Amino acid sequence: MFRVSAVLLALSASALAAVFTTAPVEATTWAAGSPQTVIWEESPARPTLAEFGPAKISVHVGNAQQQSERQVIGTSVDVSQNNSITFTPNPDIGENGDFYFIRFESISLKDPAAPAIPALAFSAKFTLSGMTGTFPPDVQSLIDGASTAPIGGATSSRPAATTSAAATTTRAATTTGTTRANSTSTARPSGAAVASMRLPGIAMAGAAAVVGAALF
Repeated sequence: MFRVSAVLLALSASALAAVFTTAPVEATTWAAGSPQTVIWEESPARPTLAEFGPAKISVHVGNAQQQSERQVIGTSVDVSQNNSITFTPNPDIGENGDFYFIRFESISLKDPAAPAIPALAFSAKFTLSGMTGTFPPDVQSLIDGASTAPIGGATSSRPAATTSAAATTTRAATTTGTTRANSTSTARPSGAAVASMRLPGIAMAGAAAVVGAALF
């Protein structure tokens, strides 16, 4: 079971794209229960990795408008001082399939149009195998939800900036290898802005803090 909290985000029109994920990519299949390594490099677009700074890195599912956090990989990883992090996917966080992507959330860098909202970046959508969990209906609805733009690129090539649009981010909080049950929901003000995202296979208007290949 997971604690799910809804966060309403209005994406900004600023172009943010620092963290470019080289692993996983769209063709990646990782086995749950075995160590896997997330690898990134700097994108040509601003902000730089130094500006993006320490970040929360986690596994998510969802679409361009709504996302659910399934497993936390690192709570404060300086992406400018490190270019990889190894973790073991928890098989309990979901089902087998290409639903998953890595999200980077800057701890210090905010969107210039809305200082309360962090800069974000994403990997391509990738596959997890050997999973033993089941998505609750609300999370499955996010996975099945319609999208209006891609969040990461379709391949491992560097992503291009996109334009922004409103989005709702739903989180199901977990820690590596563990899960927590809690039905409490919280929401941020609907007028806040955040760096726009591109998830594989999803079309989305907006400038992007983008990483990796197509997520949707």
